[in-house]
Order: sequence, then structure tokens, then C-alpha cells
Amino acid sequence: MEKNQVKYDDILQKLQDKDYRLTDIRKAIIKIFTTEKDISINDIISKLKKNNDVVNIMSVYNTIDLLMKEHIIHANVFEDKQVYYELSDNAIHVICNICHKIIHFDDDEIAKIGFLDLDKLTTFLETKKKFLFSHFTLEVHGICANCQKQMKKV
Repeated sequence: MEKNQVKYDDILQKLQDKDYRLTDIRKAIIKIFTTEKDISINDIISKLKKNNDVVNIMSVYNTIDLLMKEHIIHANVFEDKQVYYELSDNAIHVICNICHKIIHFDDDEIAKIGFLDLDKLTTFLETKKKFLFSHFTLEVHGICANCQKQMKKV
């Protein structure tokens, strides 16, 4: 089974276990989160409108609130002051200081580059600090390749 489908099924099961109703709009929003990274409310609404005739904006906001309350998603605010939502997984965000492009690295990519030994970090937090670890985010700021090229042309 595909990784995104497994994540989608896990989220639905978590909500079902807590007796939340799995409405069509909730399922559609969860599906978006399992396929998109760093997505704004406006982008979510646009994607929903492409697939549905009518989108109840309050249902979207209520679903976002529910998913945040259950720690399924979290919000990031980057340089452009826009709020972006993503699943509560580990992530590194590389952000260009000029064009504000965001490059997202997830767990698999973090493991490939060997950036952090998360097992040591989570063990330390849980055993020494008695802190239950859920996820981390890291922002790295710099200048992307495209903006570097543009700067050389000037």
C-alpha cells in the first residue's frame, strides 16, 4: 500500500477512534494533507472547489481546528507571514531569503542525508527530560540556486 494511503487511513482511524464524524469534507481535507506539504487555507479551499460544487468555508476552518487540536497537523509561519499547514511529521524547511521559495524535506529525505539522529534526540527528551516527543520542524534560510543566478546577472 502506498505511504500516503497508509497515512490517510491512520488519520481516519485515529479520528474514528475518538468518535469524530468522518464527513466528506474532512476526508477530502485529510487527503490533501497526505499529498501536499506546507499548504495554506486558500490553497486547500481552491483544491476542494476543483473537486466539489460547493465548499462550506466554516467546515474547512473547523476541520483545520480539529486536526490541530488532535495534533494531526500543525501550522508554520514563514517569511511571507502566510500560515501554512502540514502533517505533524518531522520536517526541515529550506527558505530562500529573496524569493521566499520553500523546499520541504520530510522524514525519508532527512534520513537519507543523515541530518539528525532522531532516535538519540527522542530518547533523551523522553528519558532525561520526561518530555513526550511528537515532531520537530527546522528552518534553514539562505539563497536558492535560481536567485543566485539572478544575482550574478546583475
